[in-house]
Amino acid sequence: MEQIFEKNRRGYSIGFLFLDCYHCNSDEDAELTCLNLGSFDFIRKPYNADIVKGRVDNVIKLKESTLMLAAVEHDELTGLYTRQVFLHYAKGDHEV
Repeated sequence: MEQIFEKNRRGYSIGFLFLDCYHCNSDEDAELTCLNLGSFDFIRKPYNADIVKGRVDNVIKLKESTLMLAAVEHDELTGLYTRQVFLHYAKGDHEV
């Protein structure tokens, strides 16, 4: 599992959403490990199709929003941060 996450950190842009198995239901360490490695969510059985669909939709929206923000934070001509993004980082209003 850790090798999959390591590949993702090396340039792939795959979002991970883990679905739990019955025999893992009491294993909170597995859930914590997945979340610490970068999983977007961890869904335990029994599955509710509407909840799974809602969580997947949210992961997709989050990824799309992240890509959109990344696209507009740099000036197209110079490749530098836009003024708003520069000021945001300069103020320290972010987590690195």
